[in-house]
Amino acid sequence: MNDDIRKSNGHLNGHGNGKISDLEEERKKRTPKHPKPPKEPFLNLPPVTKALIAVIVGLHFILWALVKTTNGEMVESLVYRFAFIPARFSGTMPSDIWSLFTPITYAFFHGGWFHVLVNSLMLLALGAGFEKNVGPRLTLFVFFVSSIFAAFTHFILGPSSPSPMVGASGGISGLFGALLYILFLRGQFGTPAMFKKAILVFIAISVIFGFLGGPGGAAIAWAAHIGGFLCGIVIIHTFRKKKI
Repeated sequence: MNDDIRKSNGHLNGHGNGKISDLEEERKKRTPKHPKPPKEPFLNLPPVTKALIAVIVGLHFILWALVKTTNGEMVESLVYRFAFIPARFSGTMPSDIWSLFTPITYAFFHGGWFHVLVNSLMLLALGAGFEKNVGPRLTLFVFFVSSIFAAFTHFILGPSSPSPMVGASGGISGLFGALLYILFLRGQFGTPAMFKKAILVFIAISVIFGFLGGPGGAAIAWAAHIGGFLCGIVIIHTFRKKKI
């Protein structure tokens, strides 16, 4: 009887030493492995903001490369054709079918790499925040309509001006005004008096920079900034009954 017990114990010990590790390995194989969460990209930009920055930087890079490989006359002619020139719309300068598109196309051409860098950073800061709040469709709508209205404001204050205007600042100003108004509607910007004061401050800063000029004495289309900014506010005010 004692011998049987010892054999039995020996059988159990042998089973434990030879089989338990195998069972654990088998259990690990059968246990479903949870996939690792994907790593967040360093710059998690929403699609419209990313596309606008890519077009602006990419277009300027192409033009810059063409200037380096050619005499630059073709590039100058191309920019001049697609820039917004008020005199084309007042009849004091000849225009063609392409002039009709310039209230939009001017926004994607820039005067230099510094101009591109500033507007890209502004889009990165304002466009991404705005798009994450309201979505891609309204972001595109605000940017393009504000760009058009910015050109219109620039035209009103100088209809016979032959100077070409380029840059995405009008559309970006629209995104800024729209974002401020959304924060105000959500109660995150303070009282109506504070919001009105912010509008006046933006207008004052735009006028001051317009008179001071940009780097190297470049002219700043301050009226376009104001027009785009106010347009963004008006758009959100129009859509304020929707969930924004």
